[in-house]
Amino acid sequence: MEKLRPDAPHLKTAIRDKYEAFASWYDWLEALPEWLGLKRLRRRLLQRAHGEVLEVAVGTGKNLPYYPIDCRITAVDYSPGMLRIAEQRAARLGRSVAFRVMDAEKLPLPVDRFDTVVSTLSTCTIPEPVAALREMTRVAKPTGRILLHRGARGWEPPRPQLSE
Repeated sequence: MEKLRPDAPHLKTAIRDKYEAFASWYDWLEALPEWLGLKRLRRRLLQRAHGEVLEVAVGTGKNLPYYPIDCRITAVDYSPGMLRIAEQRAARLGRSVAFRVMDAEKLPLPVDRFDTVVSTLSTCTIPEPVAALREMTRVAKPTGRILLHRGARGWEPPRPQLSE
């Protein structure tokens, strides 16, 4: 089996397919971390959002309940399946959110557009996270803020097995 490198052309497709396959189960699978405190972290982080907001890799929209009511949110994700669930969540919350399928590494959005750019628990799933962070910086206004929560997950190199 070929090892997937960050620059492999099919890596993004593989990642999108993975999230498409378990989009309907994602919230259930993430219930324990939410209960153990992730919900509190979301609330604390998103209190700092204001104005025109871009959420990159919105997933199923778990952040949506925690935005201040006056935020105008554009939410993007690479997985249409995850976006469908986020749209349903926004509708249940009565939030008007603009949802778009988009690659975090190449945001087709204007420079200096957003007051706040948010990304939570996503940089570990983006093949080129530095490119995505550059894009977030590019679309944020000079006086804007970027709110990130990386989380504890991510790729780590295999550890050697120790023998006795």
